Amino acid sequence: MPCMHRVTKEESPVPSAADNKLLTLVGGLNNAITDPECWPNILAQLQDAFGASACAIASHHYDTGDGRLVRSANIDAKFERSYADRYARGNVWLRKQTCFRKPGGVWTSQQILDDEEALGSEYYLKWLKPQGLMHQIFGVLDRRENAVVYLVLARAEGDDAFAKDDVARLAAVLPAFASVFRLEHLVRNLTARAADTWTMLDNLAPGIVLVDERGRVMGMNRTAIEISQKADGLTVENGHLSCTLPGEQARFRRTVDELLAADPSRPAANTKAVTVSRTDSAVPLQLILTRLSKRATINGSQRQLLGVFVSDPERFSAPSDEWIKDLYGLTRVESEIALLICQGHSPDEIATRICVSVHTVRAYLKQIFLKMGVNRQAAMVRRLVGGPGQLRFNGNGAASPSRESGASRRRMIAEFSPSSGDGSLFVLEI
Repeated sequence: MPCMHRVTKEESPVPSAADNKLLTLVGGLNNAITDPECWPNILAQLQDAFGASACAIASHHYDTGDGRLVRSANIDAKFERSYADRYARGNVWLRKQTCFRKPGGVWTSQQILDDEEALGSEYYLKWLKPQGLMHQIFGVLDRRENAVVYLVLARAEGDDAFAKDDVARLAAVLPAFASVFRLEHLVRNLTARAADTWTMLDNLAPGIVLVDERGRVMGMNRTAIEISQKADGLTVENGHLSCTLPGEQARFRRTVDELLAADPSRPAANTKAVTVSRTDSAVPLQLILTRLSKRATINGSQRQLLGVFVSDPERFSAPSDEWIKDLYGLTRVESEIALLICQGHSPDEIATRICVSVHTVRAYLKQIFLKMGVNRQAAMVRRLVGGPGQLRFNGNGAASPSRESGASRRRMIAEFSPSSGDGSLFVLEI
């Protein structure tokens, strides 16, 4: 049977008050935006409301024939895998592209294809029938060029086929499902993008902390986490960036308040510098605070964000000798001497360390200066420390990628901030 009917918005009836299951389901849909783990339960409720045996949100790419079950309820994992690996290409109902072109379209399997034609297909015989499924109803959630995302419910072979009232009911709730699925996809992409951003920031030597005007921590790179874990100077307490010494906390808070009160139209007023004393070191931490943009929160209020750059003068991040060789054409011995100079060793100390005369070290230094285009030791150190020395690296000279997921990063904070009770650390409010 050809595609004869598509339910339009004007034809879609509002679900009746008696349809409590469907109304309750729609009311709880928003939970899936920030918690994808809600989808199996949501789909199971939808399945129950329609008297179906299985339910899924699936995607299909018409240019390649590839498809997969993005979310599902009551479908075994082995059938999910086999669908993606083989049977998506043979889904005979999806071949009628005209039925899957516009979001909001709802079709029963019988409206798309005669049962007689479908029952002889490999897709039915080897994928649907082994699960005891036959009758289906499809709702198009989204369509982008050659890709479609749709909702599908399936009933057992011995059950009644989906009827017109089922089409109308699904059409009524489909826009809510489409909206929530798009928002969940957007949040997932933003979260992944934020994770990539923090992974890049983890490779920087200075500590970087993102806080709001109350000092609530929104994000920290790896260096800042390591400094905070020492709880000497700075720490995270109850989810907020805090100084470990009481007097320093009051001074830090005053600096933040002065920054927030300054005229933002003056560029110089958008940054403040402050030192934070420590118990175990006479050298204080150095903090640069900068005012960032305001961010709208979920409840509509405006939240001012601040960037805090933390420098520990006693933490030395030496540039990789491999990078130095690549950047300046230094030999292995020359790069070793250059790094030792950056670490504060004198030519005499280096000579003793590498078992050569001090005259040999000075000769090497002349070659290093020539290759780097500098004429004094201080200029060489400034160029190395101010360039590749700003990046952290592992033993092989490669930048150190973060291996912690957002959840792992939150657990790391929880280890030294047990009373925070804040599950939204490192998730920017949008």
